[in-house]
Amino acid sequence: MKTRTKIIIAAAGTVAVVAVAALAAGSSTDPATVTPAAAPAAVPAPTATAPTAAQAPAVDHAADIRITGCEPDEAGWAAAEITITNNSSKASNYLVQVTFDTADHTTQIGTGYASVDNLAPGQKAVQTASALKDAQPGYLCTVTDVTRYAA
Repeated sequence: MKTRTKIIIAAAGTVAVVAVAALAAGSSTDPATVTPAAAPAAVPAPTATAPTAAQAPAVDHAADIRITGCEPDEAGWAAAEITITNNSSKASNYLVQVTFDTADHTTQIGTGYASVDNLAPGQKAVQTASALKDAQPGYLCTVTDVTRYAA
């Protein structure tokens, strides 16, 4: 099976998780500020950006999410590596939405999701969100939604 086909199949599973999580718990739609990431040599500086207050009110549970990488995946698609830390006192499930934009914020490349189930208090998980679209030089990664609910 080709890498792109495997990624498409994985993305379809993620979409199903997104639908179930949204129905089960609802979600917040406010964007978050995240930390810039290093870029690979072949693609100029993809980064995570801090939108202005008018663009981006705080996302619920944003303190639990950190973008640790913002670079194309092995298929060349826009992707972000995300570290999710459960800062609550109970095991929790997370669904994180990441938006990928051009460097000038004029065009959205795509949206990706990452999820983790039954994350224990204080525990961390590293996940990847992908836009399933070709990366553009200097693209930006921004957490735009976080849903957390008790496991």
